[in-house]
Amino acid sequence: MDLIETTALFRAHATARITGDTAEARRLAASIGDEQRMSHLLFILTLFNQFVLEELGYEPDPADLATFTKRLHDKHYRPGGSFEALRAEAMIRAVTVESILLTEIPHTEQAAYMWAVIDELADKTMTEAELAERFELAEGTRAEMLSEAFESTPLAPRRPKAAQPNATAEGSGVGEVDTAAKLRQQFTARDHGIAAEHLRAAVAVVLEYRFGPGAGLGAGPIDYGRLGDFMSELRQAGRGAVPPPDHLGVEAVARSLYGEPHLSEPLSEQRCNQAHYTALAHELRHHGWLRANPEHLVHYARKRMTTWILGSPED
Repeated sequence: MDLIETTALFRAHATARITGDTAEARRLAASIGDEQRMSHLLFILTLFNQFVLEELGYEPDPADLATFTKRLHDKHYRPGGSFEALRAEAMIRAVTVESILLTEIPHTEQAAYMWAVIDELADKTMTEAELAERFELAEGTRAEMLSEAFESTPLAPRRPKAAQPNATAEGSGVGEVDTAAKLRQQFTARDHGIAAEHLRAAVAVVLEYRFGPGAGLGAGPIDYGRLGDFMSELRQAGRGAVPPPDHLGVEAVARSLYGEPHLSEPLSEQRCNQAHYTALAHELRHHGWLRANPEHLVHYARKRMTTWILGSPED
């Protein structure tokens, strides 16, 4: 397939997606070969960028974006499904204010999340001329991106930095090993579900030192400025860890404790536990008194659990 045929295919597929012709979009998607997928992803990315900047602006308001994300969750997520609305939100933030997020979403999933956003933002009644104008702009931007990539100064290959033992522990969600061990001795529940709730309660307690009272008790929304600082600290602390920490998972569980519980719904129990451990370990590093007195954390975590179960206010 030559360049003209490829361009026509990409345009036809995008037209079908934007106008809501699902059957045609699926048929055309099946015609896009493996050798065309990277070029197609860049085409979608540049098209996505147009809609995001026009409809949401260069610096979307975090509260408005959270509302948009909830709408995507309600529309696309089904129990047991794999759609994570936070990843769709992360794609929006990646082309506006947080480009680092583009590296944290598997590239095989990026197109699906971008189309979910485009489907929500695009005017289904656009004319052929209006669509053609958008496609021409997307193709021009894609060509510039590819040209700059191939003409850039070659970079010396870098090997991944081997994580030190403590960094590996923190990156895998265990973090402060001694303290975590003491906490596990206190949380002796045999039922995995109850143990996971104990862990969630402990995270709720420590996050209140950063985001304020009421974690898991109806408080919210989270302070998005403080959340940005928190996530920047986590990324800096986890730099070089192999495998890298699941930062979006941590953001999901943190925000879920402050009024956005839907963000953690798609996460498996293992991912939730891992994200909770990562958040707990990071905060313990910043609160030496809690790290030195795990019994205090255990006490208040159990009180939080009791409140969740019985619905009675904490003393």
